[in-house]
Amino acid sequence: MDFVEDGDIVRMKRSLSWVQLSDALEEEGCLVCWLMETSIKKYFDFLLYEYVLDAGVHKKLIDAFGLCNVHTWQLKEVELKQSNDGLDIATGNYSS
Repeated sequence: MDFVEDGDIVRMKRSLSWVQLSDALEEEGCLVCWLMETSIKKYFDFLLYEYVLDAGVHKKLIDAFGLCNVHTWQLKEVELKQSNDGLDIATGNYSS
């Protein structure tokens, strides 16, 4: 994160990180957990939309023996919210 010094006050520049932190502060509960959950869901949306048939991603997932149980279930929840039928996960070899 970038900071700006203004006399005795140090403030964060208004960047994407600032916006994300500002959004997290509006939510109830732990802001770190909220930021992590939001980031994971965005990543899974991108993974299912852009990289579902990418051979390089498949190889890395196969080498890693897929995703852990927790993230496999999170990926399944994201796909259900997209109203998909499960084929994206099946063709992507994401589960271990």
